[in-house]
Amino acid sequence: MSNREIRESERTGCRRPWFPNSSRAGKEAEEEREVELVKATSIQFADLWRYRKRIPQIQGVLFKEDFKSLTLIDAGIPGVTLLNEIELSDYKRKWNFIFQMPPDLPAELTMGKEDAYVGWWFKNKVFKPGAIPQADVDAYVHAYAREGRMDAAFDYCRKIVDDMEFNKKQFKSKLPIRLLAAGGEHSIPNVGDSLRPYFKDVKSVVIRDSGHFVPEGQPEALAKALLAFL
Repeated sequence: MSNREIRESERTGCRRPWFPNSSRAGKEAEEEREVELVKATSIQFADLWRYRKRIPQIQGVLFKEDFKSLTLIDAGIPGVTLLNEIELSDYKRKWNFIFQMPPDLPAELTMGKEDAYVGWWFKNKVFKPGAIPQADVDAYVHAYAREGRMDAAFDYCRKIVDDMEFNKKQFKSKLPIRLLAAGGEHSIPNVGDSLRPYFKDVKSVVIRDSGHFVPEGQPEALAKALLAFL
């Protein structure tokens, strides 16, 4: 990694993967071993579809039958179940998609107010108050308060329109991989129903007394659903 790249990673908080062998062949070998390891397992994730360029394993799921199963936790897929049209009445769930899009402005508005912005998510996206300890919230606030971090986070969301177009091209037919769709009762409980047209084998589970942050809000219930599915 060059000095410029090191400085950029410090600014944004995003680091390139480190490989023991810095040669191109060495990097490719490490990547192949990582993919083989992932292919031998099932994969679970929440809110990662939009990060296709950062997570090659997810991209692999879209094209190959190499994985045993896939779990989607309380999230929409841009361009598939998360569409361009946003109804004003649904502002509490989707206001952020519009707010985060303009360049620079969102970061300027949240500068020095990271506790209000970050804290909003952990107050309003959980069903059980205190499901995410204040110490954890404080750690997120501290991380995002560092120079450039908040704008770097917004940059991910600014690519959602591109990701919509990318994802539309992948879902031309039903994917053969088994899917567990777990939605929080007070967030996206029908996430499984919306995905049935796109996967051949869908098991839908509603996690009771849970908001968007299902693993933190109801870890035992989610673990039980995962074990039953796997």
